[in-house]
Amino acid sequence: MGEDRSPSWNSNLNPRYFFENYVVGVCNQFAHAAAFAIANNPSKAYNPFYLFGSVGLGKTHLVSAIGNCMIALYPSLKVLYITTESFLNEMVSAIKFNKMNEFRERYRKIDVLIMDDVQFLSGKERTQEELFYTFNALYENGKQIILSSDCMPNDIPTLEGRLKSRFGWGLIADIQIPDFETKVEILKGKMAQEKVDLPMDVVYFLANSIKSNIRELEGAMIRLGAYGNLMGKPITIEVARNLLSDLMPLSRESISVDRILQEVADYFKVLPKEIRSKKRHKTLVTARHVAVYLIRELTQKSYPEIGRELGGRDHSTAIYSFKMVEEKLESDPALTSDIVYLKKKLEQQG
Repeated sequence: MGEDRSPSWNSNLNPRYFFENYVVGVCNQFAHAAAFAIANNPSKAYNPFYLFGSVGLGKTHLVSAIGNCMIALYPSLKVLYITTESFLNEMVSAIKFNKMNEFRERYRKIDVLIMDDVQFLSGKERTQEELFYTFNALYENGKQIILSSDCMPNDIPTLEGRLKSRFGWGLIADIQIPDFETKVEILKGKMAQEKVDLPMDVVYFLANSIKSNIRELEGAMIRLGAYGNLMGKPITIEVARNLLSDLMPLSRESISVDRILQEVADYFKVLPKEIRSKKRHKTLVTARHVAVYLIRELTQKSYPEIGRELGGRDHSTAIYSFKMVEEKLESDPALTSDIVYLKKKLEQQG
């Protein structure tokens, strides 16, 4: 498939995005497996491949990794990565200078089209029409099409039905918000890449505090690393909290650990000091798990800090407690009711 690539052919791919430096977790396991299969068997595994997920979760990294892997395995392939905005701008320029034939020829001769951010097709009728014909020409000629978006095809406003249909012809996969452990691994990898050295309690604090955006998470790590290098000062959790205050809602800081422990203790008819103790009877264990869950949800405390607040426990114990509650919330209505009540009461009182 494909002819010898000209030395002048530019794939537009970011050379730093590979499968080797993409961190796989539960949140992206299926999408990664599909992407890897496509990279190893272009046009024969899943075509088209439509990847969606919220901003900053690594979609561009994954689709670019497909392209870079394809070029390494099949050097003759003409792979093109392009954002939807760039496709639009190229088309507008081609119309303006009467070069639509050249524009169409450029897209018809590629072997792999990787188009990022297709949600920006919304409201752009002429661009949608041109992409429709490009899509058809590539698909009918057995070329691989890879698309990314922040939502499902059916959720893109004003997207033509015929494009929605074609986007779903192959495989649709999503990337979800990463869990705590995956975020820690992402930070470790980025720290090694950027030669940044942060204490692990600060790494845990970042993974705990920045909930959903990997781009923000990595940016926060780089900011802390730069501060440490330029100022010659050690990075502590307190330094991180002050430097990254713009990423961390102040409202969550107004709820203290002592208040959470008091409310949980009152609710379960125990004492705060008992929650912090080593006692293990059933009511206390439940209260302790709930307290850990609420502290993590309502404050900026990292897992090591939560462990210390609850009688000097290890961070892994705090992680276990949080996960225990998180999993039970899906199947235990009584526990869900407890959490909703306590959370609402704490947030209302501030």
